[in-house]
Order: sequence, then structure tokens, then C-alpha cells
Amino acid sequence: MVESNQYLHGVWKGPWYFIGAMICASAGLGALWYFPSAAGGNVGLVSLLFAVFLVLVSWPLLVTEVMLGRRGRQSAINGLRYLVRESQQRDYWRAIGWLGTLAGVLMVSWFSLLAVWAGDYFWDMTSGVLQGQSLRFASEHFAAMESQPRQALLRCGLFLLLTAAVLAGGVARIGRILRHLVAVLLGLLVLAAGLSVFNGNWASGYDYLFDMSLVDVDRGQWLKAAATALTMAFVCIPVGVGAAMTLGAYLPERPQLAKGSLLVVLVAGLVTFVVALSIHATLRAEAAQAVLEGQAGSGLQLLFVSLPVSFSNTSYGLFLGGLFYLFIALACWGAAIALLEPAVAWLTESTRCNRFFSSLIVILVCLGLMPTTFFTLDKGDYGAIEWFCRHCLVPLVALMVVLFAGYCLRRDLLREMLYDESRTLFSICYGLLRYILPVAMVIIFSLNIYLTITT
Repeated sequence: MVESNQYLHGVWKGPWYFIGAMICASAGLGALWYFPSAAGGNVGLVSLLFAVFLVLVSWPLLVTEVMLGRRGRQSAINGLRYLVRESQQRDYWRAIGWLGTLAGVLMVSWFSLLAVWAGDYFWDMTSGVLQGQSLRFASEHFAAMESQPRQALLRCGLFLLLTAAVLAGGVARIGRILRHLVAVLLGLLVLAAGLSVFNGNWASGYDYLFDMSLVDVDRGQWLKAAATALTMAFVCIPVGVGAAMTLGAYLPERPQLAKGSLLVVLVAGLVTFVVALSIHATLRAEAAQAVLEGQAGSGLQLLFVSLPVSFSNTSYGLFLGGLFYLFIALACWGAAIALLEPAVAWLTESTRCNRFFSSLIVILVCLGLMPTTFFTLDKGDYGAIEWFCRHCLVPLVALMVVLFAGYCLRRDLLREMLYDESRTLFSICYGLLRYILPVAMVIIFSLNIYLTITT
């Protein structure tokens, strides 16, 4: 067992490798599979609050996790062990690392299935299987996929093997793959967004997402919008899952954490809005509306029924749809690499296994979770595991991080961790960490409980 805070896995060749890895994980976590379907009801209000929470909540939380990771210089589990002993706090704070790592593994079991289905739809789009099909055909097509668990689990195993191949190569391979992957993802996003401008109805999509009319907004709508926006602010960046801490542990000494983290948050928010706008512009194209008849749906129904119908009934839609589902598959792969690294790093540090065998052990655990993930899916939502992580586990870990960093660590120690930032920027981050984030965590817990009981 390693007790020091020395670099054990190497370091990023530069801060841009870390920023690329975090952006790649962010694209998979929230930009595609949650925001477009969650922003229902008063969507303009949700969009406004989401943008505010990205800066007031997501940014300081990401800074805090990366800061703790760089101080520990190990996996999230062992890094927290070192920080708890250094600050002479009680051992139960070490649960932050364990719960965050668990959340990451659970989320990957979901991402694997989503990536496999996205790969299937990429083939269906490029081969023309869905050309001009009806909503009924698309529903039956997706239902047929859901009824084939063995084939899905086999392909999930192949997906996880590809992920393990990257993880086994260590920090150097992870950085190289994710750096190229984020460039590919951003290129696909720009191309797909450009095509959707000519192919879809951007004016209608824009009005849907950014209508800021607050007339006749009652208290219930404000509460639901705030809960949705806060939840999206969490899932759109890789916090509460151990990834930011572990990837932050590989940073060299000098990069400016607060500014780099702000860049990650801003890019993640921009990607989220562009993807959501492209999706809703496509759904509101005249040809798509004639087939959908106003029934866009949400969750899996939106991603794998309504959108394929929209793509297949518009000009150049099959090509645009192929780009979109390739984007989903690659984004999920990048997210899986980032989310499983905490578990692989911990096994490498704490056992005699090298990274190759540690990676195999972790993907075997993920495969063991796959049947539970598959058979708890619901047609209108994403399943029990995803719901549990999004509403319970990830906010809990984030709350514990905030309380530990803001109220257990001394201010001078935090300043030492952020030595490369100005006093003004440190004061802003410290104020948000100590006074804004705890309130946000309590609110999201309370609202999620309230909405779960009342809906």
C-alpha cells in the first residue's frame, strides 16, 4: 500500500492532454444522453439556470476535485487516504474515493450499452436500413434490439476490451488516445451542426431551447427547472465519479487549475447546447414533423426512435444520423476510459497486479453489472442504475467533496494547493466552495426527493 503522494503512474505531457481528457469525458456524460430529453417543460428557464449553474456550481466543484487529485497524486481512493491523514481528519472521509470510483464503474456499465446501440444505429444509418421509415417501424426496430440481450452483452464485452486496451497502456496512452479522440469529437460536432443548419429547423429549435419567457411561471415550474438544471450541471462534467481526482493526479506542477477547469466547463456547456440545438432542430424539420406527428418522446425513446425517424425522412439525414451516432459511440468510449481509470489506478497501486491485469479485472466487474443494467431499462428513461447514479450517488459524492474541502481542510492548505492562481481567483473559488456549493448540494438532494415523491 502506497502512503506517499508521489507520482506513481506518470504525468500528462502537458495541461492540454488533461483538458482534452476532461472534455472528452464531459461530452459522453451529459451532452448527448441527458440534456436534450431532460430540458422539457419550460425549456428556456432550464437552459438559463443550467448556464448559471455551470459557472457557480460545476466550475468550483471541478476545481476542487482536480485540486485534491493533484495534491494526492494517486487514484481517488488512495489520494483521499493521503489527504485525510495529512489533514488529520476522520477516516470516514475516505469514503469519497470509494463511492466516486463505484459511481464511475456503475456509469460505465450504462455507457457500454449506449455505445453498442449507437454503433448499431450508425450501421443502420450508413447502410440505409432506416431510409424513409415510419415511427411504428422505428419503434419496432428498437424493441427488437432491446429483446436481444445476449448479442448486446457480447458487443458490450468487445467495447470494454477496447477500453481496457487503452487503460493498460498507462497515462501516456490514455493521454494520446483522448487527445486525438476529443479532436475527432469536436470535428464531428461541427460537421453535424453545420449539416443540421441546412437540414433542420434551427429557428424552431432555438426558440424551443432559449425561450426565456418567464410569464406565468409558478413555483412548481421554478423548482422543477432548478432541479433539472442542477442535475444537468453535475452530469455534464465528470465530477462525483473519481475521474477528475484521478486524472488531476497526473498533472505536472505548474498548470493553472482554475483557468483550465473553467475552460473545460465552458467547452462542455457549449458542446451541450450545440448538440441539444442540433437535435431539436432536426426533430422540428418539416419532413420529420410530418412523420413524428409531435411525438418526440424522451430518454431512449428520443435517441433511438424519434431521432432515427427524423434523420431518415430529411435530406442528407442518413449521413447526418451516421455522424450523430458515431459521435455518441466515441463519446461514450472516451467517457468510459476516464471513468474506469480510478479503479484501474487503485488496483495497480494497492495490489501486485500490473495495469494490464488491473484493466481486465475492472472490465470483468463491469460485465458482471451489465445484466442488471440491461434488464432495469425502462422505455421512457435510462434505467435504475443510471437513475441511482444521477440522482443519489453522484450528488452524494459531490456533497462530501464540498464538505471535506470547504470545512475540513484549512484555508492556507487550500491556498497551497492552488498556489499557481492569483489571490483574487482563489478567493472567488474559495467563496463558491464554502458558501454556494453546500447550498446547491442540499437543494439538489431536497428537490430530487421532493420530485420523486410527488411525481
